[in-house]
Amino acid sequence: MFSLFLFQTMDEPYPTDDLPAKDISVCDGSDGSILAAVNPTEPAKQEGLEPMAVDIITGNPVQSKMLMAANETSSQATGSAQNAGDPVCEPSDPVLEHPEPPTEAADLSLEAGEAVPEVTGDSTVSQQPEGMVTDRGSLSYTGEPQLLTTVTAPFSASNFTKGCKWSPDGTCLLVCSEDGCLRVLNLPESLYSSAATGAAPETPLPPPPVALQSREGELIYDYTWFPLMRSDDPATCCYASTSRAHPIHLFDAFDGGLRCSYRAYNSVDEVAAAYSVAFDPCGERLFAGLDGCVSVFDVNRPGRQMETRKMKDKQSLTSQPGLVSCIRFCAAAPDVYATGSYLRSIGLYGTEDGAPLCVLQGQTGGVTHLQFSQDGRRLYSGGRKDPEVLCWDLRNLGRILFSMQRNVTTNQRVYFDTDWSGRYLFSGDCDGCVQVWDTMEDPASDLSETLLLPSVRKFGAHRDCCNGISVHPWLPVLATSSGQRHLSDLLDSSDEEEEEEEEEDGDPPHRRQESSVKLWWVGD
Repeated sequence: MFSLFLFQTMDEPYPTDDLPAKDISVCDGSDGSILAAVNPTEPAKQEGLEPMAVDIITGNPVQSKMLMAANETSSQATGSAQNAGDPVCEPSDPVLEHPEPPTEAADLSLEAGEAVPEVTGDSTVSQQPEGMVTDRGSLSYTGEPQLLTTVTAPFSASNFTKGCKWSPDGTCLLVCSEDGCLRVLNLPESLYSSAATGAAPETPLPPPPVALQSREGELIYDYTWFPLMRSDDPATCCYASTSRAHPIHLFDAFDGGLRCSYRAYNSVDEVAAAYSVAFDPCGERLFAGLDGCVSVFDVNRPGRQMETRKMKDKQSLTSQPGLVSCIRFCAAAPDVYATGSYLRSIGLYGTEDGAPLCVLQGQTGGVTHLQFSQDGRRLYSGGRKDPEVLCWDLRNLGRILFSMQRNVTTNQRVYFDTDWSGRYLFSGDCDGCVQVWDTMEDPASDLSETLLLPSVRKFGAHRDCCNGISVHPWLPVLATSSGQRHLSDLLDSSDEEEEEEEEEDGDPPHRRQESSVKLWWVGD
């Protein structure tokens, strides 16, 4: 299952307190033993990159009101969403800056030549409502979850969901579906009062309607929010997506319109579709994963101007070939990012120059999702047709701390997520269940031989595959999405009779197809 891999010297990638300073290391993936040493040092601290907090006015659901106002004005000014491959703004026009939130229909771009404001700590620190419960350290996520609401329209068996992601400020949820659309759902207004009292709202809540949608031309490969998104700053309210045979699109989160496009080209000067996208923590650059390389765009310069970082090199031991399926940045060490490949490898690289730091091998399936811990000392990885979520120790490169078991039997991307503290990890599976692991527990205390971390909670969330999961950034609310592609099996008479009997008994039908988005209250 595990193999031999090489690590090169890196410049300040991770927090390490107990490793000796040496030059190069070769680690054995079977037991994590160091055959030669490594030289990781303390990460570089970057000001202004504190975790994004919510900014809402006391007692008022700001985002919901802002979306309604912006939709009314933007629909008159911009019309419906565009889906062209060419950028809608010139490369010299900044696309993510606006001096003040508009009160009427207005152009959201700065005048040509105007300087881009510098990102500071003040830009990411926001006010919380008076009386909001901020002591969330007591949450253990081990209690019985409470279903708040279920969203079924416009999803169906043929238009199933493919993941969901809360916005950085927690005011809305972005949902991807099979029909090539990205839809935005507002946070229910009753949950804003729950933020102040810390108590669960009365259920059931009415399902939130679709506030807006953006349509891609083909199957969506990946999508991501702008990391500094705040509902009180319309210029930052946007998300990027990539789809088959199309450039990367940046959509506006107020009207669903296309702001601009970023086009990657291959060696024969053809537009190449990216398989994964991610913003750096500052929101200044957009990283796109392609076949054996990563393209880096300046967010404020759409078009084809990019930097290409090759990852496939036959003469290098740190080569990472294959399609780059996912990209993830480390909040604790912004100078480092990780990439996953469908060829089952994980690479760590320097953010500034793309220098390869190390390559990890150990996933039995193609890597589909990565996530760093809050302190940057661990990396979690999961793959397709792979029953394991692996936890890598980045202070002792090559060592796997433990494995978390889940049921993933298809090539579908099944997401996992951590809570705001980074202690608890949530994941769905192909059975429709959600599991919760306490990553601070020591797996050796109970299962020293297998290094398996047992889950602290497991509950049935959906009848179908639970492919998407996202933990709210400042509320004990969990969003899950379900659905997958089903083959139309021919049932014989005996199967039909069994299905009729199950329906008469009130049990779910033989074919458990469900495409929906659910919100769960998981607070104690």
